[in-house]
Amino acid sequence: MAEFSNLTQEQLFQMLTFVLSGDNEKIKEATRVLKVYTKSVNCVGPLALIISQNENQSFRHLAGVLLKRNMATNYDKLDATAQTQLKQLLLERFFSEPVNPIRTSIGSLIGTIAIQTLGENKWPELFQVLQNQTAKNQDIVTRQRGLMLLALIFDYSGDSLKPFYSVFYPFFIENLQDSDKQIRVQTVKCLISLFDNIEHMNKQEAQQYKTLVEPILRFVDQCIKEGDEDNAYHCFDAFGYLAESKLTILDTHLGMIVEYAATFVEPQNECVLDLIDNVVEYHKKVLNKNPTLLKQLIECLSLVVAQPYTEEELTQDEEPLQDVTLWLLETLVIGLGKKKTLFGLFLETIIKLGFLILAAITEGLQDQIRRQLQNPIMNVIIPKGLKDERTAVRGAAIKCLSYFSEWLCPEILTYDQIVIPEMINCLKSTDHKIYEKALLTIDIFAENMESEKILPYMQTLLPSLVQLFLQQTTTFIARRHCLSSIGSIIVSSKEAFATYLKDVSELLLQVLKEKDTPEIMSIKSEAIQVFGTIAESFKSNLEVQNQLITPLAPQIFELLTKHEDFEIREACLAHSFIIWLQLKAMKFAPIFTQIISYTMKLAESKEGISYDKEKKEFSLDTESEDENQQGPMRVKVTQMDEKAAAIHALGQFALSVPQQFGQYFKPTFDILDETVDFFYDNIRMQTLQCYRDLIEGYALFRHNGVLPKVQQGLPAIENLDAEFLTFLQTDVMQKLIRVIAEDESYECAALAIDVIDHLTKKLGPQIVYKNLDDLAKVITLVLNKKIKCLGADLDSEGEEENDSDMNLNVLENLTDLIPTLAKNLKNGFVLMFREIFPHLATNLHKDKEIDDIICTIGCLAQIFEYESSLIVECQQVVLPFLLNTVLAIGDQELNRNAAYALATYCEFGPQNDVASALPQIIQTLTNIFTTATTYREAAENATAAVCRILIRFPQALPLETTLDHILAQLPFKGDVEENFTGLRFLVNLGNTIPDLVTPRMEQVIKLLLDSLIQKEHYKLKEEQLNFVVTTVKGLIQNQQYKAIIENIILNVQDQGQKNKVIALLQ
Repeated sequence: MAEFSNLTQEQLFQMLTFVLSGDNEKIKEATRVLKVYTKSVNCVGPLALIISQNENQSFRHLAGVLLKRNMATNYDKLDATAQTQLKQLLLERFFSEPVNPIRTSIGSLIGTIAIQTLGENKWPELFQVLQNQTAKNQDIVTRQRGLMLLALIFDYSGDSLKPFYSVFYPFFIENLQDSDKQIRVQTVKCLISLFDNIEHMNKQEAQQYKTLVEPILRFVDQCIKEGDEDNAYHCFDAFGYLAESKLTILDTHLGMIVEYAATFVEPQNECVLDLIDNVVEYHKKVLNKNPTLLKQLIECLSLVVAQPYTEEELTQDEEPLQDVTLWLLETLVIGLGKKKTLFGLFLETIIKLGFLILAAITEGLQDQIRRQLQNPIMNVIIPKGLKDERTAVRGAAIKCLSYFSEWLCPEILTYDQIVIPEMINCLKSTDHKIYEKALLTIDIFAENMESEKILPYMQTLLPSLVQLFLQQTTTFIARRHCLSSIGSIIVSSKEAFATYLKDVSELLLQVLKEKDTPEIMSIKSEAIQVFGTIAESFKSNLEVQNQLITPLAPQIFELLTKHEDFEIREACLAHSFIIWLQLKAMKFAPIFTQIISYTMKLAESKEGISYDKEKKEFSLDTESEDENQQGPMRVKVTQMDEKAAAIHALGQFALSVPQQFGQYFKPTFDILDETVDFFYDNIRMQTLQCYRDLIEGYALFRHNGVLPKVQQGLPAIENLDAEFLTFLQTDVMQKLIRVIAEDESYECAALAIDVIDHLTKKLGPQIVYKNLDDLAKVITLVLNKKIKCLGADLDSEGEEENDSDMNLNVLENLTDLIPTLAKNLKNGFVLMFREIFPHLATNLHKDKEIDDIICTIGCLAQIFEYESSLIVECQQVVLPFLLNTVLAIGDQELNRNAAYALATYCEFGPQNDVASALPQIIQTLTNIFTTATTYREAAENATAAVCRILIRFPQALPLETTLDHILAQLPFKGDVEENFTGLRFLVNLGNTIPDLVTPRMEQVIKLLLDSLIQKEHYKLKEEQLNFVVTTVKGLIQNQQYKAIIENIILNVQDQGQKNKVIALLQ
């Protein structure tokens, strides 16, 4: 190959001719030769001469492309004289080249050389040429070309031009006000390239360049008035790059820019949408503080969505602009605060423009939509859409329901009689978009519905799913969703699915026999998941296990260890099969050992990571969609996800078969030590989950499969072996605390908090008590948003705001952990509370984010209940906020938590303090109840609070009328866990004032029995269930009440439920 590194002029011309010939064989030969030739420094002179002297423009263009291929490397190999000659030749030819694409190619060569020379001031002549060629005494064409070259230099070597930003500023301010429009156009184009590198500016330079915004705006105004859309777009491009920056260059003009953009958006104006997207992402404050501007923006984006699709948009590969705009609306509502204001603005637009917008805003405004779900959304808006004669409108309404099912659980589940029959009808549609959305909705409903709710639909729903799956025209996505929906139905219906088990199993086995294609492999992985769901749901049914699950063992192991498809291997590792392994581990010990060993090998694997020595900068240019370039490191995503799945599976093995997993605990902890700081987010997340499962599994292993009873309070009772406990306290806990403080992923930080919460609940204070100081410090950091994932490393003077969803995810988990610590540490929590409460209390202010206030109030309510001694320490701050500020904020979810906090305060607070505040507390609860017109949970918590008050202060309200009011509210349908509070009140009243309860005893007995019949729905804890059972058993001693109880149980329709109640009462 060495002979190709130095071609004669004749040979070079021949190769160029071959490339341009159109003959595949000649092109292949020329490509092979020129690949070697252009790596040699010998190519620079001949190719540069062709660019500067050859009359054939195709040759000039091709020479420019070839020369650029290795210019960075070859330039350094030239001697100083050759470098000077090359720079001079390229500059001269740039301004004389008549063909624009070739001129651009030459400019890119100049830009490439500039990267290596400008930073060390090795090309001062470049600036002299630019100054001369852009001077006002030059003709317009030369000036334009000078600006074009400057733009290319900024584009290629912006970082190298950092020292010259201040030098260029007067040049830009002068040219933006030039009398010639084309000069202004070229100046804006040049600024686009500069603004792409704006992060390199210091604050003084940013202040300078801020003054360029007004001249650009004046130019936009001129372009809009003249109907010159193309050049107006260039200005929006420039603003778009500015909007990506954390610098405050746009701060005083952003409202005006967005207003311009809002009036200018049309379906073809993608750059304007890009600008709006950047504003939404990087400058939330501007929109949060300007409702008028926000309304204008919502209306203009909604109008884009409402534009009918053209035939070209429906057939092109890229997403239609309407879909892109829907995504932008979704981003808008997720990112911005002021959710109540946002929802009001959108509700107007929805009524005008429709269901797609409602679908797009569901995730971001889910709390607000929940409060309007009954009226007008599900009672008025959705039924109209489903009955509309136009297919597109019905399809949009169905899409809306699919979004509701994803984001509005459990509230949307109460509308199953509207949704499920409609979705079953949609399965018959010939439009794949409609039946795919219907399947998604069915899947989510089936997964979350209770057994008795799903049963009435199964006879129609299952055959419809099977029929759609078997249709030849059904899309692969829909076939997979059919199986996923069947899996969800199995989970919900439990034993009732037995009737359909044979037919479904035959269908799944048939899928596993289908010939592998990329689409079929995806469906096969879903079929394996469904088999796993069957194994778990029928784990007590030996007939199902022996006839269906056990024979699959060899096939599953074969697929796990030998199949090439990642999804299929991942499905084989799925947690559902662990139950089967638990039952069969002894019988299939060799397979179990092989599966564990293979899984550990995957978890340890470093496959999928390679290093490219030639890559010096971050790049997303990879050889396949499955790869990611991380600097010099190339990552294969599927192998990273497989490693993550294996780590997850190890944790599941440890939980499900702890006795068989004994020898693998230590090597698995060793693996986690390597992966806890892994660069790939999913692997870090699975590592954290595996820590949780592994530690719980080890506790099961040490205690013969049963977790020891949690001993609350300090000193902590240690029931794990000393060596392991020391490892947890000094190694694992410190890792979890570090992840919270330092991990860049908010999901990892939130998960680390959840792991500590979970382990403390399961194993008690022995997990945390030696790390309380560090834990208190990191809790304080989270409350002050000083952890890395919430922006602790951002420039404090920048415009960047913390993403509210990121913060909420972390804060929700933290405000779950704090009460868990209070409950488990008891008096040992007091010192920690004194340290963190001042920081927690900063959220008790009307101007704080509403979600932060809601989480904080809920957290304090639980602390009052778990460690009542702390009420005295914080009541002077908390109680005035609950009584004087909460109602003024006007948020129903906040009212709900406030009612709960007042309830626990009244039950556990100091007797005299509570008694003196009682009139105002009762008035506040009354206001919460009366204003809860669309949010049932707030009213129910207010009623439950009254129950707690009357248990402690029976004279606080007229008992007879209040009792009737409470009975009318029970059972609670929104906050079902508060039903026990109501039952406790009724039992207490029956014991203390029986004459008041006796006339209403039949209703009381019905409520007590209903909590036993539907104990899963009522979410009764063990001690609560025992309380109800003891109460009912006591009532059975009375013959009159016994007859009522027997009659109610006799009329229970579900035989399984009936048998369970009878067993409880025997």
